[in-house]
Amino acid sequence: MIDAAQLGPRVDVRSLLEPERSALLELLTGLEPAAWAAGTVCPGWNVHDVVTHLVHDDLRRLSRTRDRYSAGPAPEPGEPLASFLNNANERWVAQAAFLSPALLIDLLACTGPLLHAMWAGADLDATGEGVSWAGIDPAPVWLDLAREYTESWTHQQQIRDAVGRPGLTEPAFLDPVLDTFVRALPTTYASVPAPPGTVVVLVVGDGRLTWSLRNTPTGWTLQPGQHADPAVRITMPADILWRLATGGVTPAAAEARTRIEGDDDLGRHALAIVSVIR
Repeated sequence: MIDAAQLGPRVDVRSLLEPERSALLELLTGLEPAAWAAGTVCPGWNVHDVVTHLVHDDLRRLSRTRDRYSAGPAPEPGEPLASFLNNANERWVAQAAFLSPALLIDLLACTGPLLHAMWAGADLDATGEGVSWAGIDPAPVWLDLAREYTESWTHQQQIRDAVGRPGLTEPAFLDPVLDTFVRALPTTYASVPAPPGTVVVLVVGDGRLTWSLRNTPTGWTLQPGQHADPAVRITMPADILWRLATGGVTPAAAEARTRIEGDDDLGRHALAIVSVIR
């Protein structure tokens, strides 16, 4: 299990929740009826399904966190979390297929402010829900919340891709997503042997974001910034990094767009990053 100290300084995404939701509502309101049937990168799901899933996420989160309401299905003994969540999501999407696009938009317009109010007063350093892909349970609230932001942002990007609309990829929106997703690197490298002090540096293509992953006595530890003498330096486009971390591109496709300088085998381990439950 990863310790919070291995994940680097916190990310505070609270100021992004309202503008991200506003951008989503503006996008959905402007869609033609036929666009709701467009297929997405989520297997078997069209735009309507992804939006229905977002409503489901909002309702579950408000019930769990705001209302401390724990009724409902839970994983069976021994059932993997990913399997349980995938089945629950599929059931919801199938059963809620009758919801009209207009009503889905209304629901997201309603749940958004409720979530924003809930998170506004949150103690970011308190204990929140676990973040399995970062290898930490329980996780600090800042990571729990950042994970929620990245999920909403990612689904919005999947919708934008499906309907041919420009992405919400301004640095103000995208950089916190990347800064959250790379918190999966300590667990990605957890079983990778390397001498103590070995450093892996990951750079977003234009150089505006850089992280250093150091092998320490307590495990691989992530910090922002560039170490002076890394064993390997990995340079990856921002668009590839978030898609790789969410399963939108394969490691092989990502490697074709990635520059690895130094220890090639050590660098390739970064291509196994997963920053979603799957």
